[in-house]
Amino acid sequence: MKNFLRFLVLRYDAIISQDPMTTKGNINYFSHEASPRNRIKFLIFFFIFLYGIASIKVFNLLTMGDSNSNSYAGYTSTNLKRAEIVDRNGQLLASTTQFANLIAYPHKIDDPVGTAMQIVHVYPHLDFNKLQQALSDKKRTYYLIKRKIIPKEQQIIHDMGLAGVSFETVNYRYYPQQNSFFHVVGTLNLDNQAERGIEKYLNDYLKVNPKEKLVLSLDARIQDASRNALQTAINKHSALGGAAIVMDVHTGEVISMVSLPDYNPNDDAQRGQATTSFNYALRKEELGSVFKVFNTAIALETNTSKLSTMFDVSKNVGTIGDFHGINGSISVTDILRKSSNIGSVKMAERFGPYVQEYFFRRLGFYNDSTIEIFEKQKASKFQRAEISMQTMSYGHGITITPLQLVQSVASIINGGYYIEPTLLKKD
Repeated sequence: MKNFLRFLVLRYDAIISQDPMTTKGNINYFSHEASPRNRIKFLIFFFIFLYGIASIKVFNLLTMGDSNSNSYAGYTSTNLKRAEIVDRNGQLLASTTQFANLIAYPHKIDDPVGTAMQIVHVYPHLDFNKLQQALSDKKRTYYLIKRKIIPKEQQIIHDMGLAGVSFETVNYRYYPQQNSFFHVVGTLNLDNQAERGIEKYLNDYLKVNPKEKLVLSLDARIQDASRNALQTAINKHSALGGAAIVMDVHTGEVISMVSLPDYNPNDDAQRGQATTSFNYALRKEELGSVFKVFNTAIALETNTSKLSTMFDVSKNVGTIGDFHGINGSISVTDILRKSSNIGSVKMAERFGPYVQEYFFRRLGFYNDSTIEIFEKQKASKFQRAEISMQTMSYGHGITITPLQLVQSVASIINGGYYIEPTLLKKD
């Protein structure tokens, strides 16, 4: 820039004075007749140069922000290209929308204490000491005060006319269903990087196809109904959490998948709470007496028992007993209906551990899940032993996920067809 200005000065001298030093020793380099025309050319060139400098300054104000201005010229934008996610009926589950962040340029703030006091007046939850310290650091050229402020708050801050304080518009992922689909759809972190759920599992697809919509098998209406029912059950039994799943037994489409507790992914203050991060629908547990459905199905399939077959359940099998003792013998039907551990063990002893393993494998208990969610655990490994067979007959000594349970029950009631569950709507 310095050399360029020097060139302009020399050029002007050459035109005006025709000094030999500026005309490279040629007194005729500019004639007297050409001087007015050259002066006009010089003035045109000079004003174009000034216009260019002004344009650069305006561009910098628009992109970097002028903290001494009360206008909205301090806005910047980051581009988040990502496909929308909708339920099977087109209900919006995830989209990209713009929010304003409240930011500061500490090196431009003359009164950090006063500025911090005014900001904390609008946002009482902010730590005044931390904010004041950050705004006092003249080495900082940028400081993020608060993300995703609402328009009303934005206007209040704007009207204060705080020097060194501005706004930036940023694209964030927005989840209009709030809590309902947190564990399934997933979330992006504050840097717009996928961190869980479908958002992470299908991250590449969502980024590569930003103009398309990802249609899920889920139904927002059934999801809300399932969530309400699950919350009622958790409250009634004072449970720490739970899962509820609704699946089409013929297609494998998951219509609803709920895990509680959850949180609203639009609320940054709730991020990182450990108790909400578990997706109980995909967490391996000893699921207990629901396994008696499979135990009974194996007994009937192998013809080692009939529904009318009687078993004496009055005495424990080793240390295995029933929660509510039953005197005498009961049928296979009543073993399932009354959830008898003793009866289940005796049924399993008839078909044995090798047959049990065979059917458990066919039911998919030892297969890794293919569901389109990032957070899922590896399948259990089978360990053959007599005691394992006995405890697994009533759901202990083996861990599977609630989704695997639903998938396996579907195989029993859909005519024996093994299906893979999916969160994507099938045509």
